[in-house]
Amino acid sequence: MSPRPEVNSVARLRDTALFILLALLWGGGFPATEVGLTAVTPLALAALRYYVGAAVLLVGLTAVRGRGVLPTGAGDRIAVLAGGVFLMGGNGLLFLGQQSVTGGVASILFGLIPVLTAVGGTLILTDARPDAVELLGVGLGIAGVALVANPGSVGATPRGVALVIAAVVAVSAGNVLVERAAPESDGVVVAAWSMLLGGIVVHTFARATGETLLVVVDASPAALGALLFLGVVASAVAYTVYFGLIRRIGAFRVSLVSYLVPVVATVVGVIALSEPVGPAAVTGFLLVAGGFVFVQRTAIQRVVTSSLS
Repeated sequence: MSPRPEVNSVARLRDTALFILLALLWGGGFPATEVGLTAVTPLALAALRYYVGAAVLLVGLTAVRGRGVLPTGAGDRIAVLAGGVFLMGGNGLLFLGQQSVTGGVASILFGLIPVLTAVGGTLILTDARPDAVELLGVGLGIAGVALVANPGSVGATPRGVALVIAAVVAVSAGNVLVERAAPESDGVVVAAWSMLLGGIVVHTFARATGETLLVVVDASPAALGALLFLGVVASAVAYTVYFGLIRRIGAFRVSLVSYLVPVVATVVGVIALSEPVGPAAVTGFLLVAGGFVFVQRTAIQRVVTSSLS
């Protein structure tokens, strides 16, 4: 017996609301990072974010389940390793880049992640070569990034852009490697341990570069609030929503959140931080989004067809 139509409608409404919530949480994380950087150095801020997020998830899982909070199987261990090193480590590079790149620009550059993830999945997961249309999509995405990252762009410096692009490559690789690992445990468990490992990895680099996890003595309430937002809301809560949506609507549909996040980050940056937004950033974002459509045209067609049926 198929589910009743009203049940499907409620589920779709719930997932749509969670999808928008995820965009708001991650979009708010970019300007929150800028505020947090006034109290903590970049790598230290990233490490603190993941320590707090992992602690919240692990304590919460232990309280609710009592057991079953450890990764099980080789797939889980590989996923945690890939998540901790590439996904969380990549975000450490993002924090370094955001010293000289606004949150709006950084979030637009992160819009290239679905394009690179799709191409990486084609090469690694299916052992196929991208076709001409997919290569065109990659070209559009790169052109969009180049437009946003050009020396005359508002809110960006070459060093900051290079660090954010390195973060994009790392996170894209992490996405593909986690999918290839096919973990057996639920996403919340993998996310919690990935954040814990990521915190240790980024913390190690922070110590090697002379950074300390101590918050500056005269940190403003806004900076402390930003730190808590990044750890509890943008990490623990957001990743819980993220992996829950993956189980219900699939990774492809969830990846589309990457095109709402820059809108949220830019709006919050303009309103709360008075950040400038140039026409190059807007045009670049549209090119990156267009590139994603070319790369994922088949999957998009399937989604549209299933939604209309």
